[in-house]
Amino acid sequence: GISQGPWTLPSNTAFMTGNQACRYYFKKEHNFSLDNSDLNLPEIAKIAGYKTYFITDHSLMLQQIQGFSKKFDSFIGFPGASPEKVTKMALVAADAAKVNKLFLWLYYTGAHVNYSPELPFSKEFQKDKLYPEHHLPVSKDQKDIFNTIPNHIVENGITDTAFYKAKYDGAIAVTDSYLGTLFSYLKRNGLYRQTLI
Repeated sequence: GISQGPWTLPSNTAFMTGNQACRYYFKKEHNFSLDNSDLNLPEIAKIAGYKTYFITDHSLMLQQIQGFSKKFDSFIGFPGASPEKVTKMALVAADAAKVNKLFLWLYYTGAHVNYSPELPFSKEFQKDKLYPEHHLPVSKDQKDIFNTIPNHIVENGITDTAFYKAKYDGAIAVTDSYLGTLFSYLKRNGLYRQTLI
């Protein structure tokens, strides 16, 4: 799906229900809730005979949406886990659900700052010249997030935004590589066509 909101809670609630994210903006940050009347993907999938899994490395954030985790047969969270661990758990879920159709919602957050992709992805995009050199000042205040580089992600005093964009691209490539591992497994085991991801 394409995010309808600029941050996690309204975006994921919109993905789940098909509603506009703005419907969920006006509730307290730590008191989001899904109405029982909201039609949602995992419940629709269950009715259609799918076993439903949600697997993430950032469960603490999503547990702030009241009722979110209860919509799934299995809600599995490993705060701070590597994308490798999330993918391994997805493979276990796929294997366990072989006799069923599978609805698998994977939520990777590795592409959030501080952008620390593993090798070889951490260096893969540094010299591709995709982004022009563009320097910004380092922010001195956490609230100063526009047209600055946040102080907590600065490496070795580097102020060229191309460096951090390349690291972000590397973090995305890491996630892509693990999704490739998952898709290959599903295809090899005849599960790809009966799995919603």
